[in-house]
Order: sequence, then C-alpha cells, then structure tokens
Amino acid sequence: MQTHSVSNAVLSAVYLSAVLTLGSIAIAVALVLGGHQVLAGTLAIGEVVMFMYYAQLFFAPVQDLSAWFAELQMAQASAERVLKLIEAVPEIRDSDDVARRVRETGNDGHPDRLDQIEFKNVGFRYRQGPEIIKTFNLTVEPGQTIALVGATGGGKSTLVNLLCQFYEPTEGRILVDDVDYKDRGLRWLQSNLGIVFQQPHLFSGTIGDNIRYDQLDATHEQVEAAARVAGADAFIGQFQDGYDTQVGEGGNQLSLGEKQLVSFTRAVLKRPRLLVMDEATSSIDTET
Repeated sequence: MQTHSVSNAVLSAVYLSAVLTLGSIAIAVALVLGGHQVLAGTLAIGEVVMFMYYAQLFFAPVQDLSAWFAELQMAQASAERVLKLIEAVPEIRDSDDVARRVRETGNDGHPDRLDQIEFKNVGFRYRQGPEIIKTFNLTVEPGQTIALVGATGGGKSTLVNLLCQFYEPTEGRILVDDVDYKDRGLRWLQSNLGIVFQQPHLFSGTIGDNIRYDQLDATHEQVEAAARVAGADAFIGQFQDGYDTQVGEGGNQLSLGEKQLVSFTRAVLKRPRLLVMDEATSSIDTET
C-alpha cells in the first residue's frame, strides 16, 4: 500500500506541475504576441488583457481535473487498503472442525457454561522472539478475584491476551471446563468476557451511547445502575447534559480516568461471566 501512496504522490506532482506549466506558457505566449500586436498598432491593450484572461480560464478546468485526479488516486489507494483489511484472514480463528459445528448446530457442541479456567503449563513467545511466559499454571474458579502483579515486561498483559484468545499459547493449553479453548467457538468465548484496558477507546457520541455499546437495548435505569457500580455516576452527574454529554472524537472531551470509568461501566453493564482488567484503573483516583 505504501507503493500505491508513493505512486499517487508522484503522479499528482507531475500532472499538476505539467498543467500549471502549460497554463503559464499559454499566458506568456498571449502576452508576447499581443505585445507585438499592440506595438504594431493592430491590437488594443484591452484585447491583449482579454486574451490572457481567456487563456487562464481555458486552463482552469484542466487544473481542477488534475486536483480531482489526485483525489481519485487517493481514493483508489484507500479503497485497496480497506479491501485488503476485509479480505485479510486472521491468524487466530475457529478451526475448520469448530467452524463446521457452529454452521451445522449454531454452537460449538459444548455446554454453554463457564465455570473454570485453567492455564496448564502455558508457554508463549512472539514468533521467533524470546520466551515471554514459561510453564505458567493457574486455575480460576467461579467467584474468585485474582490479581497478577509483577515488573513491567513480566508478561501480565500477554497473559490477558492469551486468556481472551487474542493470541494462543505456543506451549501448553488453556482449558475452559476441562476443554481446550481452541475447541470452543471464538465468538462464544469472547462474548462471555468483559475486558477493560488501560487505554480505553470511546466512540463519537454521548456517554450513554458508549456505555450501551454492547447492550443497545439497555434502559436508562440499567445504565445508571452500572455507572453507580463502577463509580462513574459522580463525574457524569457533574455534566449539564449528564448521560447525553458528547464525548468528542475518541472521547477527547473526557480525561483518561473518566474514559476508563466509562469503559469500566460498559463492561459492568454487560454482566460478563469473566471480567478482565488490564491496569484498567491506572488513571482513576484512589478513593473512586
């Protein structure tokens, strides 16, 4: 795609420069020939000015076409980029057997419950890089709250990504109710997760719309209840429009801590079976 962008820039520069050069030459020719005609007394100065003006008007549409040509090239490069993204095959996806079961039965063939998660001798490395996690074992039972604490770069976020199946272990297995989660539907697993990251992403719209992102049919009372649980109702109530307050592009009208609280409220409203937080309250005051 970088090649297309470079090609577009080169073509635009050459085409526009050529059009401007030809237009300038045409005006200069009209000025020179008209000047000789004026000196010879066969042409008036006003007529020369009109010829120069007409020459400029003649090339104006061509200059507009060159600008549209550049826009068209940019649109083509952008369209190719979008199509490539749509046609991309993700590395992490349902296996052929799981996809077949989902197509035939509407589910992955396993009970719809999430009672236990077990990391069993899990190891992970990014492609050919060094081993990030080695022989990690952990069992998560219903109702437990578990915190992973360690130095920066110790693999905490990597474990979160493995749990959410954004990546898959290079060694060992992750079991959901004694079933390898690779044998479960990816959509089933991630729809049962509530994930709050350190850098939350909000969409343009109101605070209420962002909270309802995964629960579009949630009532205002449910949204308020979730906000009270997450501790977001206090700062939302300070806005004149409350839950109808516009957050701006990417939530730029809110502080990072406020965006984290909105993202946390969104996860609470979903009522997930498993809530995962990756430093989700790092910018929130201690009292909250």
